[in-house]
Amino acid sequence: MSNKRVYSIRHGESESNATSTMLGANSPLTDTGRAQAENVAERMKHVAFDVLISSTYPRALDTARAIGVSTNKPVVKSDLFYERTWPSTTLGLHYQDQKKREVEKAMFDSYARGETEYRVADEETYSDLLLRAQAARDYLESRPESSIVVVTHGTFLRFLHAVLQLGDQLTPQLYRNLHGGHGTYNTGVTLYEVDGEQAGMSSAKWKLRTWMDVAHLAE
Repeated sequence: MSNKRVYSIRHGESESNATSTMLGANSPLTDTGRAQAENVAERMKHVAFDVLISSTYPRALDTARAIGVSTNKPVVKSDLFYERTWPSTTLGLHYQDQKKREVEKAMFDSYARGETEYRVADEETYSDLLLRAQAARDYLESRPESSIVVVTHGTFLRFLHAVLQLGDQLTPQLYRNLHGGHGTYNTGVTLYEVDGEQAGMSSAKWKLRTWMDVAHLAE
């Protein structure tokens, strides 16, 4: 079996991104986000790929649909790639709101303590996120296509990256450190190659080739 390529693309700018406000699952693309989606769609016209998969959140779906129109590929929806769920108590809060910052600190402090089941309110725990990222990895490895495009979200992509690179060695402490050192950008393109001989095995080798490339946004 030959090597597989997986292109992970963060959605275009959302209203939440533009206003630095916690707007949840239904935060739509801004005009800038739609333009970014068109730019990355034009770029993907020059990439040979077999299947286009997207998170079910509107900002990701609309980004994927732009790529689909440009490349004549239908969009396959997947619940595995939606954004990390935050406590509903943070909805509507500015990123710098004291309450939001306290919640974020409590979550990341729990990682520093190595806790996997800590929950502030009704958000995904570390364990919840780990199980979903592992399922996403297994799903991508099991698909028969040799080149895959996935449109997803910044925080989930960072967690998925941690799973792909560290596998069973990943701990809450390591994720906490990695999260802070891997920024994400709207419509950034991340490319992995996975060893086809090991796909579907726990020891599958995912190799990072490009992280958050936004050359298509250069003016």
